[in-house]
Amino acid sequence: MESNILNDWAIESYLGGFCDDRRTAELLAACLGRALRKGPDGLQRLTTLPESAPGSLAQKFAEGAAVYQFVPDASLDLRVRYVANWIKAAVKDDEDWLYRCDVPNRPEKLLLIDTLEAAEVEADKAAIRRRGPLRRAPSTPK
Repeated sequence: MESNILNDWAIESYLGGFCDDRRTAELLAACLGRALRKGPDGLQRLTTLPESAPGSLAQKFAEGAAVYQFVPDASLDLRVRYVANWIKAAVKDDEDWLYRCDVPNRPEKLLLIDTLEAAEVEADKAAIRRRGPLRRAPSTPK
């Protein structure tokens, strides 16, 4: 379930900062937008709500609902950059999974990712495939 976020717009803007082109930015948003809205990564709970908060959010806050602000830190930057690099490499290599899409043309693989950790696992798998299997050095005869 997505959280009540005061500056929800900041997430997509933040993700776009890791991308050099629109396609990669759209893919990264499809991959991590929902995950970051769910939290806890990058979300800071507010103890007071600014007067400029939208009425619907102010009402939820008054009723006791938790309201958050998106505040990324250096640790989140590193993790998101890692995932962004995976997506950039996939676009560069024109990987097949980019073409298995839903109706709005979002890759199904990215839509299945619901946490930052799950995205990192996919990036890890891609890195292993790119690198190839680890090979042992030949043993020297004794």
